[in-house]
Amino acid sequence: MGIYSGRHTISAREGRAFSDGEEILNMIKFEIKAEKIKVELPIVGRRTKSNKTVGIKYTGTITQYKKSSAFAKMIQEFKETGKDVYFDMQGVLEDPSSELGAERIVAIGCNIDSATLINIDIESDDVVKEEIPFTIEDVEIQQAI
Repeated sequence: MGIYSGRHTISAREGRAFSDGEEILNMIKFEIKAEKIKVELPIVGRRTKSNKTVGIKYTGTITQYKKSSAFAKMIQEFKETGKDVYFDMQGVLEDPSSELGAERIVAIGCNIDSATLINIDIESDDVVKEEIPFTIEDVEIQQAI
């Protein structure tokens, strides 16, 4: 098994994200999560319940510096036409100083859950950031570490 070394640790700063093949250059944070969907099962004669996994729900969040109204426009398009917007996202985590290699995960059929339409804060010394949560239809692990 060997001894664990700090050089095996992967830096979170060594990641990149893409939306429909285009790199997101204003990204601060990108996260994809998988949550198991479980059903509780009461069992006769037991005071505790058992659990059965019956599915998986994928969600994600991208935090970025605001550079456009793209997500607000997606909400507007749905409001006006009823047409919802779906897109694919890819996350790549590859630290050249780590010996573990790269991790590449594609989120297929992403659909935003909400968007902040405008954010004005005269007391802030920061730039405008936006956090976009989304649901995902499927995930493909292209390369694992």
